[in-house]
Amino acid sequence: MKKVIAITAALVFVCLSARVEAKEARADITLPAVQFRVDQARLALAQSDPQAFLESAVKNYHSDIHDYTCTFIKQEFVRGQLTPEQEINVKFREGPFAVFMQWVRNPGMVDKVLYVKGHNENQAMVKPAGFLGWFVRSHVNRPVDGPDATKVSRRRLDQFGFENAMKMILAVNKRALKNGELKFSYTGTGEIDGRQTYIFERFLPEKPCYPDQHLVVHIDQDWLVPLGTFCYDARGRLLGKYVYQDVKLNVGLAFKEFTANACGL
Repeated sequence: MKKVIAITAALVFVCLSARVEAKEARADITLPAVQFRVDQARLALAQSDPQAFLESAVKNYHSDIHDYTCTFIKQEFVRGQLTPEQEINVKFREGPFAVFMQWVRNPGMVDKVLYVKGHNENQAMVKPAGFLGWFVRSHVNRPVDGPDATKVSRRRLDQFGFENAMKMILAVNKRALKNGELKFSYTGTGEIDGRQTYIFERFLPEKPCYPDQHLVVHIDQDWLVPLGTFCYDARGRLLGKYVYQDVKLNVGLAFKEFTANACGL
């Protein structure tokens, strides 16, 4: 009897072990396959309909991203010349739109700037850089859409951010599509700051209604945000370079962090 019980127990153990091993084997096979299908779905959309891919990326941003910090690398062709590459520490928050920038390399005319939509009479608080900064103890107020804004950048402060970058691309695409002049396509994969990206390129005729003739944008494969945007004219001259590095999403930035005192203004 004991021998029968022992044999039965052994058989049960073998069966249970086999089921566990089979389950673990299926898990090892299934999980990567599911991830593969998700990636392939995104890739398929990027290849077949780049415009729809960008539209879905905007929706993803709305649902998943609330704030972030980053190092923003910027270089632009402004007032007839290419500016030195600038490095800027940024903190950004949605609801309301709030952005603080502090230049750490090649500040140009601005050392710090804070803008919160709907506050401070909808003006930016600006701390000038260099010699002028000695005379301005705290900050001066400047309209974000005023003439001074175009002197320092191709894009206004209220146009900053992942969502605005994608919306501007989509808006130009729609204008070009209406004119029958849009050439916008997925061209492969790349990397920005160690993160994998999908690359899209756009070509447009040289007309005043278009801000550039050749655009290259890198969309993060996981976050679906534009980590790098590069704009060129018809002769291949760089018009704008916008790169986001050391990005940290949804860090929990409180609204009180976007005040003059909190930002040293």
